[in-house]
Amino acid sequence: MKHKSKGGRPREFDPDEALNAATAVFWQHSYSGSQVDKVVAAMGMSKPSVYAAFGSKIDIYISELDTFCDGLLTAIRDIAEEDGALRPKLIKFFQREIEFYCQENPPRGCFLFCTAPAETSNDPRIRQKLAEMIQKIDSSFAQIIRHAIVSGELPADADEVTVARNLQSLLQAVAIRSRAGESAKSLRDSISAQLKYMF
Repeated sequence: MKHKSKGGRPREFDPDEALNAATAVFWQHSYSGSQVDKVVAAMGMSKPSVYAAFGSKIDIYISELDTFCDGLLTAIRDIAEEDGALRPKLIKFFQREIEFYCQENPPRGCFLFCTAPAETSNDPRIRQKLAEMIQKIDSSFAQIIRHAIVSGELPADADEVTVARNLQSLLQAVAIRSRAGESAKSLRDSISAQLKYMF
């Protein structure tokens, strides 16, 4: 749905499309490598219109990190709602992420793990957001492990915190390796083997 101006006249842009275009620029060129003019041009708007609608470049980037990570967290939490044993469900989750990370040519990897880490020394907001998201991903994986412990699928003395951190480490590795060009098949095979040893 188009946003409208105060006078009721439709704006000449689709906000979702504009933000998706900005995200594509950040994803390809990194936050630091994406000059404001390049982001604005991709969004198909004037600079004043971008600032009025979405704020500054950092505001747009942080907002898109939030949007991306909300989707990732939902995908992790949905694992508990799916039927079946834990390992097949985790394999299915990782396969979906691998497919997503490798779908472009060249592959873009994960928006969070492939763009934010390099910016942490340049902007405290990005460093804080990355730390916040890492903690949330750990917590989401930990909920899945806790659910498996309560249901009796995993032993009662399983360390949910450590297992959750290990799962996130696998996710980060997949993100980086996909960005580096490792094939989806190789990543799928590796994840299947590693999860076999974990569970």
